[in-house]
Parts: sequence; C-alpha cells; structure tokens
Amino acid sequence: VQSYRVPRAVHRLATGIISTTTDYRPRPVDGEVSDASLSGVLNRFVSLDGNTAFILVRNLYLLEDLIDGLYHWGIPFENLRGPAPFRGKTAAKILIARKLFRGESVPAEDLWLLVKDIPQKPYFLRGFKAEAQSLAKEQPQLPVRLEGIREYCLGSFLDDPIGALGLSPRNKAYFKRVIQRYGEAILREKPRVTIGTIHSVKGMEADYVAICSDMSKKTWISWQRLPAEEKRVWYVAATRAR
Repeated sequence: VQSYRVPRAVHRLATGIISTTTDYRPRPVDGEVSDASLSGVLNRFVSLDGNTAFILVRNLYLLEDLIDGLYHWGIPFENLRGPAPFRGKTAAKILIARKLFRGESVPAEDLWLLVKDIPQKPYFLRGFKAEAQSLAKEQPQLPVRLEGIREYCLGSFLDDPIGALGLSPRNKAYFKRVIQRYGEAILREKPRVTIGTIHSVKGMEADYVAICSDMSKKTWISWQRLPAEEKRVWYVAATRAR
C-alpha cells in the first residue's frame, strides 16, 4: 500500500469518482468535503490564514463569472488560463505611487519602475524620464520624495498617478477594494487564490480546492460516451487538495 498526500475525506471523494490501479491510502488527517455556492466559496477564501486555494472549472468559458466574483469581492488571485490584475508589476507600482504621494521617500529604482511605462506626454516634462532612469542606474537606493520631483510632473500625473498607469476603470476599482479589505501590504504578496481549468493544475496542489461542477454541453456528451476518461479529469481535480 502506497502512502498518498490527500486527507481522508478527499480520498473518499476521489475514489468514489474513479478506482485507481494502485492501492493508495489517504494522509492521516480527516480533511473536509462540502457543497458551497460561489459566494460561499469566495467568503471562505477571503481569509486563508497563509494557506493556498484553487478554484477550478471544467471549461474555460466558466472562468468569466468566477473572475467577476473575485473582482467584486476584492480578492487577489492568479489566473492560470488568462490575464490577472496582480500579474506583472502593477501592484508594486500602485504601492510606490501611494507611498510617494503621502510624502514618503522611495528608492530611485522604485521611482523608475513607477514612471518607465508611463508616456512622457501628458504626464512629465521632457527629459524627466531619462533623468529618472539614469538615477536608478547610478544610485538605485537613493531616497526620492515627491517634493523633489514635483516640478517635473504635470498636473495629469499629480492629480491621478494611479490613472497614469493606464489601468482600466475596472482594475482601478478592483485594487481599491483589495486595499480596503486587506490593507496596503497585500500589494507586496503573491495571491493565494489561483483559478484555472482542471487541466491547468495537473501536478499542482493547494491547501483548499473548490471545484465548479458545471460543464459545457460538449463535455457532458463526452461524459456520456466515454465516462471513464471524463472521470479521470474530475479525479485529478479532487486530488489537488493536500
């Protein structure tokens, strides 16, 4: 008998979906399996206390409603099958701008990170970005304050530095909700909620896994014709929980 990594409750669910050729046994912890609505799942995943979570769908189009919910709740997330607001440096840039505009100093390299992708027109005087880049290379840790650069910044930047980043209204509102819910420090952290299709997390695991049971008509027909193959997909989904 080989040891396995999933809790007992998850093991019972998984073996109820499909029988394996290897006699696996569950990890010696109880675990939990329960039904929940999307709002119930999001309410549970608002605070993970340092744990990680997957929210999985069978078909890609089903991510749309899930993403809408995450935006509405202001929950940081990664998306294995598409764009996500925390991907890249957007969160870091927002944090730098917030610090700068409340009078704190930021390192020169952070100032350059903030302004390098912002168009010179209509936000800065000519030559400012080149100076910021040079300063970041020569003295990356030099403290810079807004008062030291204000004369080179135009009103469009001073009035709305976050807007200068080119965020959509939806993303601006989303990050505002995230900060209101978790505080500014969340912008430094990697999202603990990951969404994707069941296939996208094969070989991965999380502390909690929520599985959307909806599926497309094509997938449902496939299940009727080749149930064993489709059951293996759902077995993968269930056994992502550790």
